[in-house]
Amino acid sequence: MNFLRPDWCGLTWVPFVPFAAAGGFRGFPVAPGLYKIRVADQPRLAYIGQTGRDLRERVGSLRLHALGEQFPFADPHTAAQGLWSYRHADGLEFECSVTPMATDQPTRLAAECHLIWSYRREAGCSPLCSFARLHHHYRRSGPSKSRRRGGVLDVKERPPCAVCSEAALQLVGGPTDPNWMGLEWSSVTPLIPRFAAGAPAAPGVYRIVDMAAGQVIYFGESCDLRDRLGTHCASHKKLPVVFSWCALPALVEKWQRVEVENDLVAGFFEVTRGAPRLQFGAPL
Repeated sequence: MNFLRPDWCGLTWVPFVPFAAAGGFRGFPVAPGLYKIRVADQPRLAYIGQTGRDLRERVGSLRLHALGEQFPFADPHTAAQGLWSYRHADGLEFECSVTPMATDQPTRLAAECHLIWSYRREAGCSPLCSFARLHHHYRRSGPSKSRRRGGVLDVKERPPCAVCSEAALQLVGGPTDPNWMGLEWSSVTPLIPRFAAGAPAAPGVYRIVDMAAGQVIYFGESCDLRDRLGTHCASHKKLPVVFSWCALPALVEKWQRVEVENDLVAGFFEVTRGAPRLQFGAPL
């Protein structure tokens, strides 16, 4: 599997270190970058993440929460709940590898999307704990300030099987094309209330394009495209922007739409080596 290679996606990854190895992360770089967490002795990934501060500290803290005695809270590591749940439900153990990436945060976040998309295409599924997933026998915790800790679901509350991933999108066309990433996009229209009201009140994804630059500046998802695009109208009054959408009525769960959104950003990164300008909170 390519995702286990030390040069995966053209990056330089350090060798995997087991979570069980106390102090094993001390050799990781003290730098911003990306990390991947593997299920020990198995050819699959459990999580892909990034940090803009300190890889050694970030994955070390994640390790402590994932190996803790109690089910973790939702913060400071969203992935800790998933790792903890699979460790306790299925006896999985984990290993971590990192790669430094000295770049701005939007580019690094887009690179994270690209890694997840690359894995999705290779493995046919998302990493086990990406997109805030956890084992289907568990319920999530709230943030630490809520003191609401998750745990094992009652047998009658458990879904019959684990959640499957949406199929990875394939790179087709360019970011503003009507067939971008193999989806059927609506025609572009100005982002103003009367046109936003014409979008379906259905789940799907959308893109916002800066007409002056001729480039996508944002990809999004929503359970109600009409409502979500309506809220965007006030935010982009100063820009000559247009939008288009792709209704995906079968994707009723947020994690399904987020997988598609991830692939759209990843495809943009594949083409441009950057992030859409407003994707990760950049100012207008």
